[in-house]
Amino acid sequence: MRTIMPASRVLTSLSVFAFVSILTASTPAETVPSSALQSIVDSNDVLGEASPATFAATSLKNLLESYDNNKVVPEQPAEPMSKTAIYNTSLVNFITKIYNHKSYAMELSQNATHVIQFMDFSNELQLGSDAMYVVWRLFYNKMKAAEIVDDNVVLNLLDATPKHLERYFAEYSDVPEKNDLQFIKKQIESMILGKFTRSVDLFKREPDTFVSHLAQELAQHYDSEISQVKKDAAKQELIERLRHMVIRFYDITLGKMMWPPQHPEGVWSSFTTIAQGLQRLGEYNIIKHMDDLDDLLWSLTHRFCYFLDLAGASLPLTFYERIERDLAEKAVYFLEFREQDEGVTSKKTTILDALAQAKTRAIAYEKKGIISAPVMFR
Repeated sequence: MRTIMPASRVLTSLSVFAFVSILTASTPAETVPSSALQSIVDSNDVLGEASPATFAATSLKNLLESYDNNKVVPEQPAEPMSKTAIYNTSLVNFITKIYNHKSYAMELSQNATHVIQFMDFSNELQLGSDAMYVVWRLFYNKMKAAEIVDDNVVLNLLDATPKHLERYFAEYSDVPEKNDLQFIKKQIESMILGKFTRSVDLFKREPDTFVSHLAQELAQHYDSEISQVKKDAAKQELIERLRHMVIRFYDITLGKMMWPPQHPEGVWSSFTTIAQGLQRLGEYNIIKHMDDLDDLLWSLTHRFCYFLDLAGASLPLTFYERIERDLAEKAVYFLEFREQDEGVTSKKTTILDALAQAKTRAIAYEKKGIISAPVMFR
């Protein structure tokens, strides 16, 4: 996987504003914020009206250290802020100072550091899925404004997403169904049997009192179970909303992604690594349905074919030979899977067709200097 972006990539990358990379002082279970987190909360006056490019020159760590050294300590210490308050204040600062900047869509399209840092921040504070959903939705909507997304953005995100989101989806991956009738029936039977066992004498002496107490206990148990079912359902709904938002984010990002034709040696490995990363989301229960995974793999496939259509003539023949060899040897496993829908032309055939057309243009250019315009320019 390539981690350093060449200067000659499709779009020029801005340096990245490191938002929460220094947040290592507090533990996940802490409610009282660490000094670094509190500094982020109080940094609004320091940030001013700078643009993302301005922050590239000075790291946030140095900014906060300078702020801490010059801060006037109040006579009465302020009340510790809750984890949620810390997060919300930091998020608002980020939105107003960075996210809303007119050039931020380009920055996001070239570097995914902020997405990863906010996921890290949410995990450090042990926030719920609602907070994580807000972050993904913000970046999803900002990605809509991007024209071209660097493939490294997708590679880095797919590498980081499973470990940051695992805890949200693992909780509901193998949860047994507790609100079915059979489960409730067994609980009621157990309660009645236990009541009779403990209070058989009361039943003999005062059957009406016994029945009244039993009915009250059953009603309280029912109310408690219903309340818990509603809470579980609300949590499950939030998890599903987060799941769908992550899928939508990757879908729109894949639809805008582009590889650097100036560096063809890394394009095919990037393509296959992204495919593996998408499948890994399924392994971590982030993608739960095969249709969703298939949709994303189709987005990746179509975008790769589009890249071949645009840049095919400029790519060396060795580029095509390597791909043809891998496809012939069935080395790309997802391309060997049976399609979800009957009768649909397979992803492998789709790539082979695009590969043949692009290679024809590459041969014409290499041997005779003939440049054939891609379909969109004809």
